[in-house]
Amino acid sequence: MSSLNKLTAILLFSRNAEEESKHKDLFKGEKNKSFHQVLRAHAYKQLVNTGLPVFDFPEQKQVGFTFGERIANAFSEAFNKGFERVIVVGSDCPELETADILKAVEALETNQIVLGPDFRGGVFLIGLHKSAFNRKQFIRLKWKQPDLLDSFINYGTPFNLHFLEAKFDLNFHTEILNH
Repeated sequence: MSSLNKLTAILLFSRNAEEESKHKDLFKGEKNKSFHQVLRAHAYKQLVNTGLPVFDFPEQKQVGFTFGERIANAFSEAFNKGFERVIVVGSDCPELETADILKAVEALETNQIVLGPDFRGGVFLIGLHKSAFNRKQFIRLKWKQPDLLDSFINYGTPFNLHFLEAKFDLNFHTEILNH
C-alpha cells in the first residue's frame, strides 16, 4: 500500500439490515431483511478486502437531521481524523467490487472528486479529497433525488472529477425484476 493510500478512509454509510428492510421493500416478509443482511455483508467484505481503514456508519452513528447533514458529518469525522481522502459507499449496490474501491483510491490521487454513478441518476460511490469538501454546499446536494449525479457535477466545478463505470443500485422491487 502506498503512503498516499494510508491517507484514504472508506466509510460504509448505511442503515442496518432491519432498518433498511423497513425503507426498501425489495421482497416480502423476512426474506427482505435477510436480503439486506446479505447486501450489507457483501459491501463490507468488498471494503475490507482493500486493506484500507474502513469505518462503519450505521444509522445509530449518523449525526444530523437530514441525509445531507448525516453524510456530511461522516465525511467531516473522517477528515478530522487526519485522512486526506474519503470514499463512501452504501450497502445497496450488489455489483460493488473491491476493484471499484481500488479504482476510486487510485483516481483520488490525481482528482479531487470520484463518483460511481448508478443507472437512475444517483451514485453508488462518492470519493472526495479534503480540498474539495465544502460542508455547506455538500449538504445542499440533491440527496435521494434522481438528479443527484448532476448536482454533484455542478458541485465539482472547478475540481477535477473522475467517473467510475456505472453500476446497478437497488432501491425498489422493480429494479430486481428488471436486472
